[in-house]
Order: sequence, then C-alpha cells, then structure tokens
Amino acid sequence: IEKINEEVSEIRHALVRNETKNVEEEIGDLILAIANLSRKLGVEPETALQRANNKFEHRFDLLTKRIQESGRSLSETTQEELDKEWDKIKEC
Repeated sequence: IEKINEEVSEIRHALVRNETKNVEEEIGDLILAIANLSRKLGVEPETALQRANNKFEHRFDLLTKRIQESGRSLSETTQEELDKEWDKIKEC
C-alpha cells in the first residue's frame, strides 16, 4: 500500500509540473503497484478489474435510465446533478 501511495504522490508531482509524459509513466507504475498488491492478497487483478467495469456499467445504465425517466438527456443534466444521482445509485 505504501508503494501505491508513493506512486500516487509521484503522479501528483508530475501533474503540478504539467509533465504529461511523466504522468503517463507514473500511471503505469501505479497500475503495476496495484497489480502487485492484488497478487499478494490473492486477488486476480484482471478479475477484479472486470468486476469493477461490470459494476460501473450497471451503475451507468441505471443513471442513464433515471435521467431519461425524468424527461431529460445526459447532455441536459448538470455535472452536479449527475454526481448527486450517481451517489444515490452507489448507496443501493
């Protein structure tokens, strides 16, 4: 976990310095650190990522449906409204 925190810190520093190339490299390092932690914990990283993707898709589908049921489209909805609805969906 400390290695993950270190990589996040390096991403923050690269962002502050507006170093696009370094941000990409540091994100790659972060992904590797997370995969390494996953393996140490006995979690298959690819399976965990697929489950997270499935959860996101399900929540996004619910968000879209709720917005459409209110008579609006996603493009007509403010970011604040989307965030609020997303938080409600996450609570379910």
